[in-house]
Amino acid sequence: MTEPVNTLADWKREQYKSGGGNALLFYAVHGKFEQPFTLDRQHYRSNGPPPGVRVEIHKRENNPDTDFFVSDYLGSELEAQGKELQAAVLASPESLLVLGELEDPSDLNYLRDTVGFIMSLLDQGGLAVCDPQRLTWWTAESWENELFDPAMAVPRHHVIILTSLEEKNPNLTWVHTRGMRKFGRPDLSIRNVPQKYFNTVTELCNRFIEHQAFGMLVPDGQEILMEGLPGGLICYNKGDLEDPDFNNVHIEMIFPQN
Repeated sequence: MTEPVNTLADWKREQYKSGGGNALLFYAVHGKFEQPFTLDRQHYRSNGPPPGVRVEIHKRENNPDTDFFVSDYLGSELEAQGKELQAAVLASPESLLVLGELEDPSDLNYLRDTVGFIMSLLDQGGLAVCDPQRLTWWTAESWENELFDPAMAVPRHHVIILTSLEEKNPNLTWVHTRGMRKFGRPDLSIRNVPQKYFNTVTELCNRFIEHQAFGMLVPDGQEILMEGLPGGLICYNKGDLEDPDFNNVHIEMIFPQN
């Protein structure tokens, strides 16, 4: 690879305050890759994997018992992308893991570098990218269109908003996110959401995703004041990094019951 390019546009965290968590990146890129890898740093807007992020090359023939995210829930998500892509991924001879942790980063250049680097891998034999934190498979086309082409951080594209019915009251919805650990910030959990507030709560999540991704810290006990929502929604810091619902800590909000 060539020397780092110093003219790449910074991806700033305009609301950054120190004291957040570490940013975790974890992607699996499947395909048959041209080697040695090359990286046009200016074209891909990337200086390569940022410090703390490593690339592991796994050949399936040497790892016959390794799953590489092609079964269980992520396997069904891959199948939903289409039988042709699923078959190609299952037959791909290599998987590149791009993973690492960065200590409370003050800018998003690490994400810029990683997005561009993975785009270069997709242009050099990559077929699809598994994003376990977002529970998503990206095709080369969707990665390019949604993450690379915007040439900016687009936090909402890196995080997913999930919904499920509350067990104790199926008339209410649990709205929650996955993916905020990429930014070293907690995910969101909003419990007992009535249907009439669903769209507003979704927009609340999107606002939190954006503000936190750009560095905001949410204090414990913060009350939500947003047009269209009733009073009484309070933010509480909960959970731990091993919580399987998030693989992250989270901000818990419980919708007030009348």
